[in-house]
Order: sequence, then C-alpha cells, then structure tokens
Amino acid sequence: MKRGASHDGAMRLMNEYAVDWPLWDDDDVGPALDGNPAGLPDELTQRILAWAASFNAHFEPEHGWPSRIAANQHAAEATSLLRGLRRARPDIEFTLELWETAVRDGASR
Repeated sequence: MKRGASHDGAMRLMNEYAVDWPLWDDDDVGPALDGNPAGLPDELTQRILAWAASFNAHFEPEHGWPSRIAANQHAAEATSLLRGLRRARPDIEFTLELWETAVRDGASR
C-alpha cells in the first residue's frame, strides 16, 4: 500500500528489527504501509517513526533495553501512540504487540 492510501480492517503497532514503519496489516505479511495511512496527523506519524527509530537504536536483540527507565518510557509511548491511532482512525482496529520488554541484566534503572 502506498503513502496516503486508505486502509480498512485491523492493524498492529509492533516494532521489528530494522523496520522504520511499525504498523502491520492483520495478515502479518510485513509492514502494512510504506508510509502514513490516510488520515494520520503528521505529528502522530513523526512520533511513530521516532518510536521505531528509538527501538532500533537502543534495544539490543540479546540484551534488551539498557535500563528499566528506557523500557518503561518506550512502553508508555507505545500506549500513547495506540490511543492516538485509535483517535485518528476509528475505522481501523488498532492493537499493540509490545514484545520488546527485556532489560539488560544488571540494569537497575
């Protein structure tokens, strides 16, 4: 689906390694869009991109987040993004799959 195209059905907000746009179609083939589904405000789009970029920059596959604070901030932003998506596109059923919760061993904060 191309930037600005409409989308019906269900979509999942979920990070994956090296993926810049973390919205996935309900068929789970891959990222749902090459950009912004119709109707998402630019500010929300930028926050989604920043959330995925932060994951790619800071979450280590074998060790997780560098601190509990980083993990909690990431999860809080995910919840906020999900609310924003649901407000912006009530015609799409958005869900959150937050699997990236591990924290590096020995990280206290």
